[in-house]
Amino acid sequence: MEKPRVCFVYNAQNGWFRGVSDTLHKLWSPQTYSCDLCRITHGLTGMRKEIRSFSEQAAIRVQFYHLNELTPEMEVFVRQAGGAPVVMLYEKRIWKPVFTTGDLKKMSGPTEFITSLRQELNSLT
Repeated sequence: MEKPRVCFVYNAQNGWFRGVSDTLHKLWSPQTYSCDLCRITHGLTGMRKEIRSFSEQAAIRVQFYHLNELTPEMEVFVRQAGGAPVVMLYEKRIWKPVFTTGDLKKMSGPTEFITSLRQELNSLT
């Protein structure tokens, strides 16, 4: 049986050029950047220490996806959840939303995100 996992789906494409473009967008016009999950989990130079530490030490497997890395099944769930960014749990062959775009927009930063994520995962698993 497949182990449960939490998946972070960014509203961004993978790739070197896209990464540089997104970083410049965050630097020059952060208020118009459309990925609150990116804002929470990444600074200008990469993943925030708190997020990396959480993902490495979590009791559940943590995976990170860009839009162009999703499986067809994941794409369907992301659309049903209201689009990216989204944090979702995969358990017993079922996708469950943990945080939607609206939830992420309200979060102030990585500390609130990690605290809320731990609480949600404890209640869902």
